[in-house]
Amino acid sequence: MESCRRVLIALFCLFCFTVVGQQDNKKLTDELLNIVIKTRDSKTDSARNINSKQLIKISKDNKREDLLIYGYHMQALSHNDLVKIKYCDSVIALTEFKTHPYYPMEVFLIKANYYFEKYDYPKALDSYINVLDYAKKSNNRDYLIKATYDIADIKRIIGEPQQALPLYRQVYDSSKKLEKAADSSNLIWSLIAIANIHGDLKNGDSASYYNRRAHKVAVENKYEFGVKYTAMSQGVALYHLSRYQEAIDSLEKYSPYFESKYDINNLTYSYHYCGLAYKKLGNIAKSIKYFQKVDSLFIVNQKAFALMREPYEELITYYRDKNNLELELKYVDQLIKLNNQLLNEEIYIRKNLSNKYDLPKLEEEKQSILKQINRNKNFYGLIIIGIVIILIVLIIFSVIQLRRKKQYRNKFNEILKVLNQKELSDSKIHEDIPELEVITELEKSKTKSLNISSNIIETILNQLGSFEEEYKFLNSDISLNSLAKEFNTNGNYLSKIINRYKGDSFTNYLSKLRIQYFIKSIKEDKSLRKFTIKALAAEVGFSNAESFSKAFYKYKGIKPSYFLRELNKIQK
Repeated sequence: MESCRRVLIALFCLFCFTVVGQQDNKKLTDELLNIVIKTRDSKTDSARNINSKQLIKISKDNKREDLLIYGYHMQALSHNDLVKIKYCDSVIALTEFKTHPYYPMEVFLIKANYYFEKYDYPKALDSYINVLDYAKKSNNRDYLIKATYDIADIKRIIGEPQQALPLYRQVYDSSKKLEKAADSSNLIWSLIAIANIHGDLKNGDSASYYNRRAHKVAVENKYEFGVKYTAMSQGVALYHLSRYQEAIDSLEKYSPYFESKYDINNLTYSYHYCGLAYKKLGNIAKSIKYFQKVDSLFIVNQKAFALMREPYEELITYYRDKNNLELELKYVDQLIKLNNQLLNEEIYIRKNLSNKYDLPKLEEEKQSILKQINRNKNFYGLIIIGIVIILIVLIIFSVIQLRRKKQYRNKFNEILKVLNQKELSDSKIHEDIPELEVITELEKSKTKSLNISSNIIETILNQLGSFEEEYKFLNSDISLNSLAKEFNTNGNYLSKIINRYKGDSFTNYLSKLRIQYFIKSIKEDKSLRKFTIKALAAEVGFSNAESFSKAFYKYKGIKPSYFLRELNKIQK
């Protein structure tokens, strides 16, 4: 699919250049025209290299900058080393300040893919961001989708799944709106990516749900790799749902396909979760076998993944318990190599890392817990009294709940009424959030009390508009300071502007957006009503089920569990 895309771009490029040449009343010589055709029709990198070099020389002689750009582009495609970057930079130098339907986006994309394949993720990310910036300026949705997806991939690789998730959702939403057959691939892979993120976050039901959707689209489009991949990925989701034997059946069924493709990435995940599932079922021998397969992939390919740590930790512990010092030392050395590579490639970011092999410390913690248990034996009477008190509180709470049943029903009916109104269409999902308004002269006078210039206020309001439209509030890691940093302002300004123009604190503003998005999603997709509260909370950006329930109750007056239960009754 990628090669077809590049051929189409090259042909379109040639067409545009020819039109430009005609408009400038410049006629190609027969020699130049023949070279263009040869370059376009070159079947190999070496042939393209030779022909595009001739094209570059003759284009310079004829002062044809348009075809010179095309020659540089073809040269970039002819190489797989740093020469590729040299020619990409030549195209960028000629086109970065000009209006063109796909330059310099295409060559920034070539650079980004080159660095990505070399695991140089910082440089790849810089180039993808350039693609994104130019795509926004030229309103090119194809490049916008591609760059957004690739940036999300890097976010996931470096251990930031919460930041990757809303980006994948943007790709899915954009692909769904485009009515082109080519977008089925973007649709499938955005669904797969969303499923993978939920797998990373151990949200098994969400991962399974998106895998099934992706599998259906892949089958409908006869996309073999997508069909195989989603079936294998479903095995990972089944593991997170504690359905270990089903997970093994799925993973082992489709692993041979990826072995035939020598797909290191997918095999690593497959072997990893097979090992974990067998361990959960108590089959340690097979578990160790799969963890050793993960090691064999690392030995042959030297491609590091953060999830490889766990298999090595299991292998080290297993052979330590077996008193096999030789193999224990072997896997300790491998884990050291893995860690060094992950850190060097800026993939593995240590967050609250604990040393699982500090046995004396673990033993000390164990003894402390045992002492605490012994001290608590003298307080069983108090525990029983506490249980009785809790039971009384629960009874009182139940009585209160019964009395409030009517009130809950009224609240539910209010939400149901809103569900049936047009205000929850795609154009307005945040009904409780005041609309952005143009700052009038009168409004500017009101801003003086904020001690912020009207230009800054208007800029931040526009940024908040994009923040809402692109669903960035679904990122559970977002904070006032992180958003202020993204807006190139400070938290104090942002807080004041949200208080004045959104009528609420930053925290309440986020919660309202998320709750309204939840209501819109429940309306549009009835299958979401089968999700757990925890999964739904993760879907809309809350860090846990409790914070989601509290926010929903605060703004809607009922618990989300009650709302879903009553909604399902009406549906039946």
